[in-house]
Amino acid sequence: CIVLSEGKIIYDGEVDKAISIYMQNMSESRLNYDYRDYVRNCGSWEQKISIDSLEILEHESTVFESGEAVKFKIGARSLMDVENMKLRLQVVCMDGVTVGTAFSDREISVKKGESLSAVMELDLGVLAQGNYTCVLAACEYNSVGETRRIDYIEDALRFEVYNMPSPYTSR
Repeated sequence: CIVLSEGKIIYDGEVDKAISIYMQNMSESRLNYDYRDYVRNCGSWEQKISIDSLEILEHESTVFESGEAVKFKIGARSLMDVENMKLRLQVVCMDGVTVGTAFSDREISVKKGESLSAVMELDLGVLAQGNYTCVLAACEYNSVGETRRIDYIEDALRFEVYNMPSPYTSR
């Protein structure tokens, strides 16, 4: 069994040792993301909020066990007055298909120049073992439920989900 890091073989040997090395390398993965310098491609939408940061809470890596619930803290600042906004975290598998979505638990209203933070929880119980990426968006809602994107971070976070081995199967 081999372990790769940045395209180079860092270990070639026993499976258990390889898993240990891999998990140690993954535990050094980023838990805090800064998007203040992220260039947005606004296209047909107007940026009213700047999502500035994402922090993974209560976890030491971006490798998660299937069935875990993961908490994120998102920091943002308002570039304009905004009413009825929610934050949205979409989980996308590596082939580009959206497989899960989490929303902030309440609608947020902010005045120009105000900062805000929200904690969101994502249930990984429906995800198969594999690698995923997330899209992070702020959306404004009108009185009939239509949404309008007001900030958008593509590939905001990458993570891996693994399945725990069953105690009833042998190695």
